[in-house]
Amino acid sequence: MKDETLEQVERLHEREGMFAWRETYVHMLEWEHGRVQQALTRAVNTMEPSVADKKDCSNAALFDPEFGQWHFVSFTDL
Repeated sequence: MKDETLEQVERLHEREGMFAWRETYVHMLEWEHGRVQQALTRAVNTMEPSVADKKDCSNAALFDPEFGQWHFVSFTDL
C-alpha cells in the first residue's frame, strides 16, 4: 500500500475519533471465528445500501467491529 493511501486511511479513522484502529485490526486477527462472523454479520445487517453516482458521495463509511457501529467521515480536507 502506498504511504499516501495509508495516511488517508489513518486520517479518516482519526477524524472520527477511532485512534486505536490499527490495534483493533491487529486484535481481530486473534478473534475466534465466531466473533469475526458476528462482527461481519452486524456490519452487513446494519448497512443502508443506496444507489448514487460516486461524484455525489461526500463521506466514507467506517465500521468499528469492537462496538458494532458505523461511522461516517467527510472526504473534505483529506
